[in-house]
Amino acid sequence: MRGIGKEGQATDPAPAAGRRLWLLAVLALAVRAAYVFWTRTEPPHMDLGSFLPSSLPLTQPFDTSPREPLFVWWLWLLGKLGAGTTPWIRLATSLWAAPALLLLFRLSDRLLGRGSAWAAVLLYAFLPGQVMSDGVGLRHLIETPCLLLLLSTLYDDPALRRRRNWLAAAGALAALILTRVTYAGSGLLLLCAAGLKARTPRPLLALLPALLLLTGHLRNNYVRHGDAFYSVNLHSYFFSNLEYIGKPGFAATFDDWQKDAYAPRLNFRSWAFGKHTPWEFVRDSAVGMSRGFWDFYEKVYFSLGLPGALRWLLLALYLLGLASALASPELRLIPGWMFLLTLPYAFPGHVFWAGRFFSPFAPLGLLLTVKGGGAAAALAARLKKAERGA
Repeated sequence: MRGIGKEGQATDPAPAAGRRLWLLAVLALAVRAAYVFWTRTEPPHMDLGSFLPSSLPLTQPFDTSPREPLFVWWLWLLGKLGAGTTPWIRLATSLWAAPALLLLFRLSDRLLGRGSAWAAVLLYAFLPGQVMSDGVGLRHLIETPCLLLLLSTLYDDPALRRRRNWLAAAGALAALILTRVTYAGSGLLLLCAAGLKARTPRPLLALLPALLLLTGHLRNNYVRHGDAFYSVNLHSYFFSNLEYIGKPGFAATFDDWQKDAYAPRLNFRSWAFGKHTPWEFVRDSAVGMSRGFWDFYEKVYFSLGLPGALRWLLLALYLLGLASALASPELRLIPGWMFLLTLPYAFPGHVFWAGRFFSPFAPLGLLLTVKGGGAAAALAARLKKAERGA
């Protein structure tokens, strides 16, 4: 695990540091297991049932429409291992937090240095909002380590010249897109950004395996529903029907909408660009973007299980870190990554958003929070030094 520290020097964790990191990963899993055990009698999340293989035809591996296949495959495997009940699904899926923690350390060590890397993984391991998110048992648990692998690989080798780096990026992106098709757009943007930085189109080739595998999902959509993009349009039906409650041709009341929330009226193109002017699209996208950059952290991630004072401290450090990163040419890519990853949720987000949309890239928010803590400490040190000089 070799990287570039804050002072631009190569960093290698010593064996003792490596052991401490693995111990922290074990403790993080223990905390999540305890949370799952404590809440084991709670009903499953409303989204979980729609991914269960028993609720889908599954006549062949890609026959999971309208759901993307990878999380369905994961639940199928758990079922075959005798872990197909809700508590076991939640417990087994929380295991994905271990590779996420290790990959977060790798990325933050390169971007911010060793001390900040430890601060980031400690927050990831024990922050109540993260623990609760990891204990839900939904697909965003798979998205997090795959995303961190993709970002750290692109940061280390933006041109993807090394074969192993190309394979890592291609594999991570394929897993992301097969888990949530939204990553086809944000993944393309990330590869374009890496290609521009490296001045080569080579990174774009890493998208090919994902697109090849995605054809299985799109073909199944078409066979089942006559629409290759049914899994995307279905969400557009949901969001647009919600936005136009009470309008002619739509549900008259919220209760009526709930009875048939997915009624096929407007696909994404007709909803976003047919029912909205360009200005309205930009305005509403800005509202949705604020949900990913602020509302998620203020209302969910830094709020769950924390006293108000600590919540506002973390939010203040997050904002300070965001400002510091934007002012730093080397760290500007962190909010840049967040922007590209949030972009597919921006326009729908003005109507509906959920914490699980943004949880996979919440570790980037932790990086900014840790950066803010470092900036605050440096400012305090300067003030103290100036006070002594006076």
